[in-house]
Amino acid sequence: MSSTMLNVGNVIGLAVLVTLANAGPSVLSGAPLHSGLAQGAQLTTFWRRCLG
Repeated sequence: MSSTMLNVGNVIGLAVLVTLANAGPSVLSGAPLHSGLAQGAQLTTFWRRCLG
C-alpha cells in the first residue's frame, strides 16, 4: 500500500512541476498561484485519505 501512495505522490508532484514550468512567470502570481496551490493541496489530501 505504501508503494502505491508513493507512486501517486510522485505523479501529483510531477504534474504540478510540469504545469508550473509550462505556465510561464506571468501566470504564476497573486491569486491564481494561491488558488492553484490550494487546489493541489486539497487533491493531495483527498488521495491520501482514500489510499491511507
